[in-house]
Amino acid sequence: MNNSSVISLDLTISLDRPLIGGTFSNPASTFPNSNLFQHDLFRTYPYFLPGCITSAVSLIGVILGYVLLEEVGPSCRIPHLRPRSQL
Repeated sequence: MNNSSVISLDLTISLDRPLIGGTFSNPASTFPNSNLFQHDLFRTYPYFLPGCITSAVSLIGVILGYVLLEEVGPSCRIPHLRPRSQL
Protein backbone atom coordinates (compact mmCIF):
# COMPACT_ATOMS: atom_id res chain seq x y z
CA MET A 1 0.00 0.00 0.00
CA ASN A 2 1.55 3.27 -1.02
CA ASN A 3 1.30 6.61 0.77
CA SER A 4 -1.35 8.06 -1.53
CA SER A 5 -3.78 5.21 -0.82
CA VAL A 6 -3.28 5.60 2.93
CA ILE A 7 -3.97 9.34 2.68
CA SER A 8 -7.03 8.64 0.54
CA LEU A 9 -8.33 6.10 3.06
CA ASP A 10 -7.77 8.52 5.94
CA LEU A 11 -9.53 11.31 4.07
CA THR A 12 -12.48 9.04 3.29
CA ILE A 13 -12.84 8.02 6.93
CA SER A 14 -12.55 11.58 8.17
CA LEU A 15 -15.29 12.71 5.77
CA ASP A 16 -17.66 9.81 6.46
CA ARG A 17 -17.86 10.19 10.24
CA PRO A 18 -19.31 13.74 10.33
CA LEU A 19 -21.78 12.74 7.61
CA ILE A 20 -22.98 9.79 9.70
CA GLY A 21 -23.10 11.94 12.83
CA GLY A 22 -25.14 14.68 11.20
CA THR A 23 -27.54 12.31 9.52
CA PHE A 24 -28.32 10.13 12.53
CA SER A 25 -28.08 12.63 15.39
CA ASN A 26 -31.27 13.09 17.39
CA PRO A 27 -33.14 10.24 15.65
CA ALA A 28 -36.29 10.67 17.77
CA SER A 29 -37.04 14.04 16.14
CA THR A 30 -35.32 13.42 12.78
CA PHE A 31 -37.34 10.25 12.09
CA PRO A 32 -40.65 10.93 13.93
CA ASN A 33 -42.65 8.33 11.95
CA SER A 34 -40.30 5.48 12.80
CA ASN A 35 -41.30 3.42 15.83
CA LEU A 36 -37.72 2.16 16.11
CA PHE A 37 -36.35 5.51 17.31
CA GLN A 38 -39.18 6.56 19.65
CA HIS A 39 -37.54 4.88 22.64
CA ASP A 40 -36.54 7.09 25.59
CA LEU A 41 -32.89 6.15 25.04
CA PHE A 42 -32.77 8.16 21.82
CA ARG A 43 -34.52 11.14 23.42
CA THR A 44 -32.20 11.17 26.44
CA TYR A 45 -29.01 10.54 24.45
CA PRO A 46 -29.51 12.08 20.98
CA TYR A 47 -25.96 11.22 19.82
CA PHE A 48 -26.05 7.57 20.90
CA LEU A 49 -27.02 6.24 17.44
CA PRO A 50 -24.25 7.95 15.42
CA GLY A 51 -21.72 6.92 18.07
CA CYS A 52 -22.85 3.30 17.81
CA ILE A 53 -22.75 3.35 14.02
CA THR A 54 -19.24 4.79 13.81
CA SER A 55 -18.02 2.45 16.55
CA ALA A 56 -19.48 -0.55 14.71
CA VAL A 57 -17.79 0.53 11.46
CA SER A 58 -14.44 0.83 13.27
CA LEU A 59 -14.87 -2.52 15.02
CA ILE A 60 -15.74 -4.25 11.75
CA GLY A 61 -12.63 -2.72 10.17
CA VAL A 62 -10.41 -3.99 12.98
CA ILE A 63 -11.90 -7.48 12.81
CA LEU A 64 -11.57 -7.65 9.02
CA GLY A 65 -8.00 -6.41 9.24
CA TYR A 66 -7.11 -8.99 11.86
CA VAL A 67 -8.71 -11.86 9.95
CA LEU A 68 -7.86 -10.99 6.34
CA LEU A 69 -4.48 -9.26 6.41
CA GLU A 70 -1.37 -11.41 6.26
CA GLU A 71 1.42 -10.88 8.79
CA VAL A 72 4.56 -9.74 6.99
CA GLY A 73 7.09 -10.40 9.75
CA PRO A 74 8.48 -13.94 9.38
CA SER A 75 8.89 -14.38 13.13
CA CYS A 76 5.21 -13.53 13.73
CA ARG A 77 3.66 -15.89 11.19
CA ILE A 78 1.63 -18.84 12.34
CA PRO A 79 3.20 -22.04 10.90
CA HIS A 80 -0.02 -23.67 9.72
CA LEU A 81 -0.96 -20.57 7.71
CA ARG A 82 2.21 -20.57 5.58
CA PRO A 83 1.90 -21.65 1.95
CA ARG A 84 2.80 -25.30 1.32
CA SER A 85 5.89 -24.30 -0.70
CA GLN A 86 7.47 -22.70 2.40
CA LEU A 87 6.88 -25.62 4.79
